[in-house]
Amino acid sequence: MRFIAWLVLAALGVGISIWAYDSARLAESTPISSGMIVVARSSSQRFDEPIPFPSTRAEVVQMPVSGISAMLAMSSGGGGTEGRGMRFQLSEKLIQVSLADAGITEKSLAWGTLPRQNRNEVLAGCQVAHQDQCEVAETVYKVTGGLPLDAALFARSYVLPQGDRTGEHSEEGDASYRPGVLIPLSSEQLTNRPIREQLDKRFPSKDYDKLTCLPSLAPRAFYASLLGEAILLLGGSGFLIALYGAGAARVRWAILGDPLTELSTHRRLIWSIHLVYFGIYVVMAALVYRMPDLWNALQATIQNSLNGDSSTLEFAGKAYLSGNMAWAALVTFAINFLGGAIAYLTLPSCIVPGSATVLAGFRAATWGMLLAPATVVQARAMLPHAGVLLLEGEGYILATFFGLLLAVYLFRSAPEASVWSRYRRGLAINLKASLLVALVLAVAAIYESIEVILMLKAAGRA
Repeated sequence: MRFIAWLVLAALGVGISIWAYDSARLAESTPISSGMIVVARSSSQRFDEPIPFPSTRAEVVQMPVSGISAMLAMSSGGGGTEGRGMRFQLSEKLIQVSLADAGITEKSLAWGTLPRQNRNEVLAGCQVAHQDQCEVAETVYKVTGGLPLDAALFARSYVLPQGDRTGEHSEEGDASYRPGVLIPLSSEQLTNRPIREQLDKRFPSKDYDKLTCLPSLAPRAFYASLLGEAILLLGGSGFLIALYGAGAARVRWAILGDPLTELSTHRRLIWSIHLVYFGIYVVMAALVYRMPDLWNALQATIQNSLNGDSSTLEFAGKAYLSGNMAWAALVTFAINFLGGAIAYLTLPSCIVPGSATVLAGFRAATWGMLLAPATVVQARAMLPHAGVLLLEGEGYILATFFGLLLAVYLFRSAPEASVWSRYRRGLAINLKASLLVALVLAVAAIYESIEVILMLKAAGRA
């Protein structure tokens, strides 16, 4: 009966997340809902060749990157091509475009009025730093209105009406303005592999800076989605802990029975680790939603890593893009078990007992920052991927639990025994528990490979 109750709770969480996503989807896409900004890397370049999609000509000034965004940009190539592309993705921009051609009308605004030409007036995107005025090359532009959350194409930009070049920008041949195009595309088009390859071929990274713009979730939808994930994780945790208790009473094979017995005996400890681990994820996801600069910087960093020449992420990405579920599952399992559990959690705990708790907390915080359902696309992806979050997180929680148990053996149990014998006992239970961790992470890897490859195939990317 207890198993069913936990499963019902988990199913309730899934239902809430689905409802949140359905309520967040745009009823009708507009030219400014989502798309891609493409800017030439030189002011002398022109967009003379045909563009395979409807587009609007624009001129763009890239504003300086500051704070954590600047540090991440410097760490990703500095002044090289990668660093330059990263800075473009993270920077705010002043975009000069015909409002009519871009599809911006009075009805498009969240507040205020449309800017007038030749008055140094602009519109502000929902994620820009200043909603009253901005300064570009010693010219101050007054913000007369703001664009809504679903105007993702201009989320990190100020929009200047075409023809309005005053102040420092009136000089002939001003190099701060670079020619660009705005390409309205739906979220489905932006995640479609053939379309992305077509755009990459037309706009190679060595000649153009590109920014993909996806619509953000409204606060109500985001917090509902996150609540659904939290309830799913709570119900799933309860189900798995109950399963361990049932297994401890039935499994007679010592290599599995002993770890299950420890889990059943230290029920408070395993519950505490679950609540802290997944609690950190939820709290960090909520925080990063309030800090779009940080979220954008992290997403750009991950994308940069996937496109790198030699990285674990890039290797795993190729396995998934191959469409081979067995190979993708094997690669995922090897990375998660050998690297994520053994090398990152178990071994450090054997050297410094209990250190896995700090490392696991850092991983949970990283997950919260990277996987927060902050955009409509991310919320859709997390509907099935929350299962990976639960199962893979469970593997790391188990590794953390048994690493912490080694510290318990050393400092709280059998004081009459020598320190070395207590350490050996803790080490032995960690070795046995590695099989249980491996089983959980194997299930997680199989689920993840099926889920991700099916999703990629649906988007035409595998």
